[in-house]
Amino acid sequence: MIRDLKSGEKLTAQQLAERLAQAPRVLVGEQHNNPDHHALELWIMQVLVDRRPQGSLFLEMLNPSQQSNVEKVKAAYTLTDPADIPAALGWQEDWDWALYGPVVRYALGQPYPLLSANLAGDEIAANRRMAQQLLAAPAPALLFAGAHHVRKDVGVPLHLLDLDAQDTTVVLMLAEVGTHVTSVTADYVWYTAASRKDHGFHWRNQSP
Repeated sequence: MIRDLKSGEKLTAQQLAERLAQAPRVLVGEQHNNPDHHALELWIMQVLVDRRPQGSLFLEMLNPSQQSNVEKVKAAYTLTDPADIPAALGWQEDWDWALYGPVVRYALGQPYPLLSANLAGDEIAANRRMAQQLLAAPAPALLFAGAHHVRKDVGVPLHLLDLDAQDTTVVLMLAEVGTHVTSVTADYVWYTAASRKDHGFHWRNQSP
């Protein structure tokens, strides 16, 4: 179920996509170990690029030290698919490649930059730097990060306001059924099954 948290309106996936496509910045909060959330992130990338050019994509799962690896792999990706992409990227084992691989592979094949958003330091400082990066990045910008990073009340959006961001930022929270999400923390919520099984395949099969 997808809900507009301001109006309470239930939305279809396509209605949500149309709304997200209008925003200069879209922040998507995930639960890292939920396969549905990664399947939906892949779907979001695909439907957004069909509706307007994508400016940039940030991933919390990438560190600044990996950015040069990302650039090298991305530059060659259209010519050859590295046999071991995780090794070429210096992918960290803490992030399950089985979950993140489809998202990263898709992003590597796109013309817009894939940028690191996982910055060292305490959470407040990290959120602040994410906000600064988003403001400096080509728009429209898209961020995939843990739910706590994208919360409107304590996360990156709060810092964007403090930095006097002029354009609209939209927060979509991907949340398991039973999780309490309100308009204080997000603009939209997409509820998924509370399971490690991949129930998200049907979203990948939807036509953009």
